[in-house]
Amino acid sequence: MKSDELKKIETEIRSRVTKTKTNAYEIGKYLVKGKELLSHGEFKPWIKNNFDFSYSTANNFMNLYLTCSGNSEIVDKLKTSVLFKLSNKKFPDILRRFLLNNAKNLKTIDQKTINTIATQCEKGEINLKSPQIQKLLVNADKKENDDVFVVTLKKFRKSCEELFIDTDEEMLLSSKSQTIAKSIIQKMMNHLCKILKSKGITLKYTIE
Repeated sequence: MKSDELKKIETEIRSRVTKTKTNAYEIGKYLVKGKELLSHGEFKPWIKNNFDFSYSTANNFMNLYLTCSGNSEIVDKLKTSVLFKLSNKKFPDILRRFLLNNAKNLKTIDQKTINTIATQCEKGEINLKSPQIQKLLVNADKKENDDVFVVTLKKFRKSCEELFIDTDEEMLLSSKSQTIAKSIIQKMMNHLCKILKSKGITLKYTIE
């Protein structure tokens, strides 16, 4: 005869099967609890007799729960299909730990992306520092843009230096030096405005 606790577990699982992805995690939790109450060899028949999903699906639910236990952020961020992939025992462990540890900063990841990255990681074609993996993080784009901006400013500085080099020294020392200096600065600032505009930044300035 079934215990009252086991009956409650069956009810909890059934009520969650057709609901949201968060419940995939909850189903896994209750399946783990149910398995603990059953004797060896009883779990598979219990699944078959009580639920509309297979034994392998039950294992997927349990793996998802055991993998993501205590990490609600990753359950909220990723699709159920991706969570199942992540919790599969064949998934690269080093990549799984990276995703779990960076759950708060993860972007939305689709099934195709996670499959591709997992395969590349397994073959040793990429590592955790590779762009393909780093771009899964929200702050990766910001870092990339910052790097591009720094490089662009270096180019701006070089352009400014070239403007001064191309200007005759005697002209800079002449009575017209102030006008020449303003002209050079104007060119420099126009160049900087173009750079900033390409980054979505509008710069307003005056030369006195």
